[in-house]
Amino acid sequence: LTAASSKSVFKGYDYYTRKKVLSACQLDESRWAGQVSGSNGETYDVTIHIRHPRKCRCSCPFADGRQVVCKHMVALFFTAFPDEAEKYRQELEEQTALENTVFQMASNLAEIHSILHEVPRGALEEMLFAFFTTLSPEDQLEFKETLLGIAEEYGQLFEDEEEDDEDEEEGDGPPKWTTWIS
Repeated sequence: LTAASSKSVFKGYDYYTRKKVLSACQLDESRWAGQVSGSNGETYDVTIHIRHPRKCRCSCPFADGRQVVCKHMVALFFTAFPDEAEKYRQELEEQTALENTVFQMASNLAEIHSILHEVPRGALEEMLFAFFTTLSPEDQLEFKETLLGIAEEYGQLFEDEEEDDEDEEEGDGPPKWTTWIS
């Protein structure tokens, strides 16, 4: 399979699952031959050579006379080696799950970003402080390290944008970020 493009492997797996391999027989310990139905109903003669993928042959227009691995060869390979088809199916499921997780994370981040821009800064500080106080001491330490890492990444500490709050008395409202994360 390493000699095939990812597109050929994906399409070959599809052909395998849709039972497009009409016949398959083992010629010797490293060669298989068979017939595979094409996308337009044509039947292609296919030979795969496990040890030397460049010796594989298919009568389809894509591979005929060329040293490439086509989807018909991959379908025959998966028919000859169903355990490899199962491994590929599992890889596809894992990749799909990972893609879905990344997509969900990106959606969540975009939504969180939008929400954070709508919340006034003071309210945001209060919400984060309230959240912070619900954490265990271990989680508080991890949260603190995360916040400090973010602050360092952006080149600023979470301090007031302006010095407007200097007039407030100590003890009014939650402590400032720099007080409770330091």
